[in-house]
Amino acid sequence: MTENAQPKKNKSVKEQPSTTTRLRNLTFIKEVVKYFMDFLETDFHKRHNPKRTVKFRNDSNLLVGIDLSKYTRFRKLVFEAINQGFRKVNVNRIERGVYRANIPVDLLQLTKIQSQKLTEQEIDRLLDGIAKGVAKAVSSKKEYDRALTAAFEYTQTTLKNELVHPFIRFLEKPLHNLSL
Repeated sequence: MTENAQPKKNKSVKEQPSTTTRLRNLTFIKEVVKYFMDFLETDFHKRHNPKRTVKFRNDSNLLVGIDLSKYTRFRKLVFEAINQGFRKVNVNRIERGVYRANIPVDLLQLTKIQSQKLTEQEIDRLLDGIAKGVAKAVSSKKEYDRALTAAFEYTQTTLKNELVHPFIRFLEKPLHNLSL
């Protein structure tokens, strides 16, 4: 054997992998094990977000929630209160008429068309009914307050029964479709 000759390697002895190769293999194995652990923890099911529904009415059909999408200014106030942790904004007391819903233009047009359909005879019948009620109320001249109250109540009842209720029955389906 010469000095420059290298000794032959024994093929029966395996070479040890380098440290970086071992670390890469270990990382890969950890990832695979983590994947299967997650898989086993979910009982072989996909993860789903829980089903959430928002109900505005309870089982007795009583209103228990408010659709905030109709009230843009109020919705802004509520989100501001939530973002501030209810520290500065108080939504416990809301004054009447401060936050209003915008009435859709189509509904306003429908209302206008329906009011234009009123005939002279319907208006005359309405006015005659109110006049009779006022005449009955005036019969108690000595009790002015009672007569005035009776006249107002009769007028209100007549308008409600002869004009408003039929009008609402006509608009009920469009109002329901628009969630108003």
